[in-house]
Amino acid sequence: MEGVIATSGGGTNSRVWMQIRCDVLGRPLRKPALPEAAAGAAIIAAAAATNEAISVRANAMVRMTAQVVPQENTFERHLAAYQRFVGTLKSRGYLAG
Repeated sequence: MEGVIATSGGGTNSRVWMQIRCDVLGRPLRKPALPEAAAGAAIIAAAAATNEAISVRANAMVRMTAQVVPQENTFERHLAAYQRFVGTLKSRGYLAG
């Protein structure tokens, strides 16, 4: 498993959606205290104003409030369903062979 993914947006307010995303990705997700797009814009502006890397500004400005971890065996189940979905799209001619 790779590292933790920091996620943002309105979906982070739903514990169920966070768990689904986490299980599908097979990686833990972290939610910042301010997940709105405006917070990201503020980080980018602060990095430009201080000539610092965005990651440096983000680490200084963002406080994480929650972390969700993948449930056991769900990644494989979601992957199998996704592969069936892609197979169906190919068989109907929506995706190239």
